[in-house]
Amino acid sequence: MKRIPFLAIVLLAFAFPAHAQDAMKKDAAVKPADPELKVVLDSWNEIAAS
Repeated sequence: MKRIPFLAIVLLAFAFPAHAQDAMKKDAAVKPADPELKVVLDSWNEIAAS
């Protein structure tokens, strides 16, 4: 019977960090994609630099 409270504490200890990580993932803002012109210009500059 002494194992049941111990197991409950261990399970709760692992559950809270996992829940916090999931919340952080949902709050992260999604970056918009670069405009096509910027991608082409960056590629052109990369070719010219080599």
